[in-house]
Amino acid sequence: MFEKAIRKEMKLSIITINYNNASGLRRTLDSVAAQRLDGVEKTGATLEVEHIIIDGNVTTLIAGVVLFIFGTGLIKSFATTLMVGIIISMFTALVITRLGLKAFVAAVLGGIGSIPGAMLGGFAIGLCEVLVTSLGGSAWTDAVVFAILIVVLLIKPTGFMGKAMSEKV
Repeated sequence: MFEKAIRKEMKLSIITINYNNASGLRRTLDSVAAQRLDGVEKTGATLEVEHIIIDGNVTTLIAGVVLFIFGTGLIKSFATTLMVGIIISMFTALVITRLGLKAFVAAVLGGIGSIPGAMLGGFAIGLCEVLVTSLGGSAWTDAVVFAILIVVLLIKPTGFMGKAMSEKV
């Protein structure tokens, strides 16, 4: 009797989570299709991606909260695991990825293996971002930073303070 109730509750919770994920995916696909049909290029592409990530995960987070409130025993532990996983994945997608890319670009600009060079590269990235934002192109900051990275790599592949190394065979 007890096992039947748990199985029934687990089926209901899985159906709820799948429905929330499917509706979030449908809204995401509808918004992408609407953007393509409009033919209007949006400059705030980064903001759109952040909204899509948040929207897709918030529905699942709400389902986890509902399962935690109304669930029992195993369902509460499942809901807790679900909510922790969603929060960590959102933090990683929105914060860590951006910081990691900026740190990588700073290290490459300054020269791999050179700590003062990485500091100089970070300072250069900060100046470029502030300059682009002050000129009114805040949506273009990442694109400008990567364009500068490409130009620096074409002109001086070792970075600002990197040293050319001979290859040992």
